[in-house]
Amino acid sequence: MMHRTIIALAILLALSPVACGDDGGGATDTADGVLVPGDVSFQDMAATDSVAPVDTVAPTDTVVVDTLAPTDTLAPTDTVIADTAQPTDTVMMDSATPTDTVGTDAVTDTVIADTVVADTVVADTVVADTATPADTVVADTVVADTVVADTVVADTLVADTATPADTVDASGGCPTANTSVGATVLLNGANDLENYPSAQIVAPAAWLGADDAFGISWDHDYLYVTLRSPAFTDGYKPLHVYLEAVDALGAATPGVGKEYGGLTPLLPFTATHVVAARRISDAGDGLLYDGVYGPGLDWTEKLAPLVHDADVWVAADQGAISVRVPWEALGCPRALRLTAHVVNSGAGNEWKDFLPTTATPWADGGGGYYAIDLTGGAAVAGWTLP
Repeated sequence: MMHRTIIALAILLALSPVACGDDGGGATDTADGVLVPGDVSFQDMAATDSVAPVDTVAPTDTVVVDTLAPTDTLAPTDTVIADTAQPTDTVMMDSATPTDTVGTDAVTDTVIADTVVADTVVADTVVADTATPADTVVADTVVADTVVADTVVADTLVADTATPADTVDASGGCPTANTSVGATVLLNGANDLENYPSAQIVAPAAWLGADDAFGISWDHDYLYVTLRSPAFTDGYKPLHVYLEAVDALGAATPGVGKEYGGLTPLLPFTATHVVAARRISDAGDGLLYDGVYGPGLDWTEKLAPLVHDADVWVAADQGAISVRVPWEALGCPRALRLTAHVVNSGAGNEWKDFLPTTATPWADGGGGYYAIDLTGGAAVAGWTLP
């Protein structure tokens, strides 16, 4: 804009018939009558002047000398260039050259003050809006709901498999309410019979040695049976203990036992299990004899193995065998019927060391047996002998 102003002034000066001198408007020049850059012009122009107030200013004039006096009046025909000034500029600056400071003020005002970016940058869009997803992921999804409280601990408690009044025993599954505390017996093959309470030791009938004796006891975990007898010097003469293991005893019905060596005993009740053990369990065929058998398949169905030095112990002098049977292998009973003997296999002496003394495994009906309430006392004297 300032360049166009200067060009217009140059054209007007070239076309004007009065290029210099005093036109009555109050201009003072040098003696030659021509205005030069050093002259002072008051620009007191009349209404009929054809030269604009700025037509005598050279491009190099300073802004200060183009000052209108308060009493000056612009004629209607004058051309006013001051209209192009910025709202903040004064009239005296209309003829400023490109080197004036007015231009830089305008630039400074426009660029810096009006177009500041501070309101639209960081605070609203970057930080505040993107922080929320991070907060909700951690608090709700990972820790509180999914991992510890609901899934891992609460659903795997053992308490769900037992009734409130029962506790599970160490043998792996029978409620302790099924049996009285009884008496735990240490078995290791070294004088095991001496580890039984005397009230739980009983002499058999048809004994092979004068000191033959049974020891029978139980606790919440196991049934314990020991027989001291010289029968076991023969490694293949077995101890058979027949049991009717039930929740409650009804009327007894005679049955038959496990065949061994061509001999099948007659029993005074229908047995559910037979505990079988001998000094030599493996006869060389890899089939271990010792175990708990059920009546299926003519008593050849082994329900649970009994392992030497873990469930079966033989005395070093071969004069005794001890057996420890988990209640779980017997179905967790609360009551038993019991009879026991050694299969001797001798003519006329097929069964020896039988218990109770009234048992007759060779005769119809099988003779007598013990009826035992496992929730009561373990002493033999408390057992019923029908």
